[in-house]
Amino acid sequence: MIRKLFTVGSGTPDRAFVTINGGLALFVIVAHGGALLLTFHQYVEREQTIRRVSSVSLPLACALVIASVVALINPRIEVPVLRFQSPVFVVGALVSVVWAAFIAVSGVPEGNFSWTPGVLTVFTAYAFYSFWRFNIPEAYSRYPWLKSANLVLLCTVGLIDGAVLVRTISGVFRVFRTFGS
Repeated sequence: MIRKLFTVGSGTPDRAFVTINGGLALFVIVAHGGALLLTFHQYVEREQTIRRVSSVSLPLACALVIASVVALINPRIEVPVLRFQSPVFVVGALVSVVWAAFIAVSGVPEGNFSWTPGVLTVFTAYAFYSFWRFNIPEAYSRYPWLKSANLVLLCTVGLIDGAVLVRTISGVFRVFRTFGS
């Protein structure tokens, strides 16, 4: 069964990865762009954090969308575009995992916070699989420990993802207890 887990996606066409990457980048543009717009029109909690994060995420997301569109128009450059995009997604996944680990240890931030369980785990697994497939495919097939590292990464991020969910749920129950008092 574990062997099947590592072969899932190996037959997926490069064009599908280009499309997925473009869609993920568009999602970042909508989410971070919308939050940034709110900071200009009304008071928003953690306004400076939103502006700092979006000053990096929005230009990168725009570059990823443009690269995806160009690769969809010209299929000959799909693999070079994916080699550019996958490290960006790995860095984004690592930053997200560190942020989630911080939340798991220190607690849910005050204010409006939500968590979708599994999204971090799936995104991180996708980012690393994409990186290994397009940037170091020979090493991934030559060194079996990389496949084990992928499984360890998936389990570790899944635990962090679950810990944040538990923290979020416990925060919700704490709010209900406060209203009941």
